[in-house]
Amino acid sequence: MKAHTRHLTSNEKKALQAEFNRQCIEYEKAHAAELVCRSLWILRSVFGWGEKRLTKFYKAYHKEVAELVKYYELDPEDDCWLCMKKLHDAGFTFEEDEDDS
Repeated sequence: MKAHTRHLTSNEKKALQAEFNRQCIEYEKAHAAELVCRSLWILRSVFGWGEKRLTKFYKAYHKEVAELVKYYELDPEDDCWLCMKKLHDAGFTFEEDEDDS
């Protein structure tokens, strides 16, 4: 028995890609918010930051990331890579050392 498959038209492929991109952007936004919340909590619980400093960080975070993306003419989803590269260029590495707590 031979299976019959239907190939997508170019319009269907474009629509499918657009929906995929939309869902990826939604997913990234949800996880970006989680990352910011985790960062804010660590700044509060470990370093004792109060509401004023946390608010200042929160506002600066979004502004700085948007400016980096615009300056380097990147897609918004490349912001994490760019921030990691800039930190690496400044001498900061992301090697996790669990014994260094």
